[in-house]
Amino acid sequence: MLEKIKTAIEDTTTEAIASRTIYLKLFCGLACKHSLSSQKDIAAFLGISPASVGYYRKEHGSMLMVTEYQKLYQAVEKKIL
Repeated sequence: MLEKIKTAIEDTTTEAIASRTIYLKLFCGLACKHSLSSQKDIAAFLGISPASVGYYRKEHGSMLMVTEYQKLYQAVEKKIL
């Protein structure tokens, strides 16, 4: 599922997931919602620390109040489902 989320983000944005922190926030938020992977698994997949995954996940919740981010989130989630 993590690879599917990564592919959906990269297809929607036409940029690599690691190129911007906003995509990492989006990835962590979607991964926590749609997969059974732990923060440790997500961190290993992205090559970052588990603490960073927790931070990006928290920031994802805050970013959902931004209209552009919310539309991006919905577009990517539609591709996943």
